[in-house]
Amino acid sequence: MKERILFVCVGQAGGNIGQLLAKKGYITYYINTSYDDLSTIKADSTFKYHVPGASGCNHDRQKAISYTKQFYQNIIDSIETKFPVQDIIFFVFSLGGGTGSGISPVLLDLLSQKNPHKTYGAIVVMPSSDESLKIQVNALECYKQLMSVEGLKNLYVLDNHKSTNIFEINQRFVELFDDFMNITNPDKRGIIDNAEINTILNTRGNVFIGKIKELSSLQLDFHKENEETPIVSFSWILDNYIDNSIFTQFQPGCRYLAISTANDIDIKIIEKRFGKPLDIFRGYNDTHNLIIAAGMPFPKFALKKLADTVKKEQKNIYVEEDNFNIDIPKLKFDFNKPKKEENKNVDFDSIFKKYM
Repeated sequence: MKERILFVCVGQAGGNIGQLLAKKGYITYYINTSYDDLSTIKADSTFKYHVPGASGCNHDRQKAISYTKQFYQNIIDSIETKFPVQDIIFFVFSLGGGTGSGISPVLLDLLSQKNPHKTYGAIVVMPSSDESLKIQVNALECYKQLMSVEGLKNLYVLDNHKSTNIFEINQRFVELFDDFMNITNPDKRGIIDNAEINTILNTRGNVFIGKIKELSSLQLDFHKENEETPIVSFSWILDNYIDNSIFTQFQPGCRYLAISTANDIDIKIIEKRFGKPLDIFRGYNDTHNLIIAAGMPFPKFALKKLADTVKKEQKNIYVEEDNFNIDIPKLKFDFNKPKKEENKNVDFDSIFKKYM
């Protein structure tokens, strides 16, 4: 499975995560408008693409989109020529930056229409509330455009609110994703196979990966001397039972659950947190309890909170009202829909009209 995956890491944030993925043995390709940013990445020049004549975008998404319109054919050719056998492609970028948030939605849209037989996903970073208003507006615009990419499957939303150390969040994600890809380790009690992993990777919607703790490890003290029994809500138990240390707030309602555990886990507790899925894939290992929830609704609440923050600050800066009207599409699943054939006649001009 690992050899089938390509991570296209766009912009500085994408490059930071990409280098951690490369250390785990994944295939990574770096795209940037800043030559200085690219020069800090320890990778062969074959795996780097500097947009010709560009010297960075300085958080200007439209500038990045203009570069994409000018050089999209070169970029697409470089990806398809250098990585012809990789059929699971993730774009990695920050929602709030200029280069990554500007280039990535366009390329995802173009490539997923051109190659519908391949699987396209995105790993994105949500800005924290203390970042600049420009970055937060970028995130809203980028997210809205991502939702219009019909060929987008998995979406992983890392949340910079979760830690003051963004590199810690990046490292944690890479470790969790690698655990996910190694979930197929044989165990006589049962395994999650590659076909089931492939099903998850081809599921459209928000994805969560996390570790499950044993309830006994929470050390809940329900009976304290000379005090009434404290009331602990079930939601509090769930939030402490399932580690959500890096992903943005998600809504219940998943299509698939994949669970690989060293201990017996009460599935009903998991379903209380994520919703009852269409199917559950079970496996076992000797070291940890891992859960993957796929096909969840895209994170509407997190973006609504971001939009509210921008609205409160709009008196200080002009922001178009369209930036706040985020319509989250309902997920519609066709369980028997076959993959389309390669489309060599994509109308690129009509696609770009959505972004310019």
